[in-house]
Amino acid sequence: MRVSLVSADDWQGLYFNGELRVEAHKVTFLDMLDIIIPKMQGYKNTVLYQEIYINQEWMEDRADLPDCLIDIPDSAILYIKNVEWQL
Repeated sequence: MRVSLVSADDWQGLYFNGELRVEAHKVTFLDMLDIIIPKMQGYKNTVLYQEIYINQEWMEDRADLPDCLIDIPDSAILYIKNVEWQL
């Protein structure tokens, strides 16, 4: 299971297994829980949480985040922080 929080200055998106689930000026912890908790039922594996910071200019050119995380080009990514949990 992979949860990715993508941030570009004043805009954020929350991806679950690479698919955009929430997009807003600020994604809250409750937004994350609403997505993660139902998916964790019976899930016994590793959770990878990522914080991904992207270039604001790229974001402004698009006007929104792509539906799939893989559609963010490497050239737009400034920094990635990974954290793993074992369930």
